[in-house]
This record gives sequence, structure tokens and C-alpha cells, in this order.
Amino acid sequence: MNKRVTVRGIIIKDHKIMLMYRERKEKDKLLKYYSLPGGGVENKETKEDALIREIKEEFNFNVEVTKYLGLCETNTSIEYLYECKYLSGTMKLIGEEKEISSKENYYEPREIDINQLDKIELRYKDIIKERIDHNG
Repeated sequence: MNKRVTVRGIIIKDHKIMLMYRERKEKDKLLKYYSLPGGGVENKETKEDALIREIKEEFNFNVEVTKYLGLCETNTSIEYLYECKYLSGTMKLIGEEKEISSKENYYEPREIDINQLDKIELRYKDIIKERIDHNG
């Protein structure tokens, strides 16, 4: 079985972390959660180039990938985590997620104050907090 290779970026700007807010239906339940920006790596694309592209599509941000933070592997995927530096752009959804966003599969880029992390549903909180502590 081939595992899906994905990339995720931690972007911290002005004591806020950039996250994608999601709502999606799974069976009869509406799931509400946050995720780090990112997505799948396409053919002949480096992980870093994929992350830069995905963040542009999801947030309309230009970023620089500054540090590899590690990976998380499941039965179906391998997810690579990176730290990114915000360079420019105004937050808005412009890519594929904008086209497919609906009540049953909703996407919204958001800035969340780093002091609010413990109050939201989000994977990789420990890694994010470590990056916050490291970067001040």
C-alpha cells in the first residue's frame, strides 16, 4: 500500500499561529477542528516546494521554509512538519479549498493567538508549543 505523502507548516506571525479551521461531516456527525496549513506532495515536487504552494493556495501567503521539524507516520500517510517564515500576502482562501468549500466540507484560514492553543482541537500542539518557546 502506498502511503500519501503530505507536508504541514507552522507559521507564527505577531504571536499568532496561522491555522485552517475545518468543519466536515463524517457519517451523521459534524467535526469541527483546526489543522496546520499544507497538503499533498505532487509528482516531481520537493516537499518544501509543495508546502510553499499549499500555503499560497490556502492562505494567499508567500513563505520561506526555514526548518524541518520531523514526521508523523500512520497506516495511510506520512506527514512532514516544517517551520515557515511569513514573507508577504493577505490572508484569504484562494485555491482548491475555496472551490470545494461547503457546509459539509468547510475551510477557513484563521489567525489564532498562541495563548489560545489549549482551547482548540489541533494536532501537533506539543511541537507547536516547542517552536513558540524556542522563537519567543
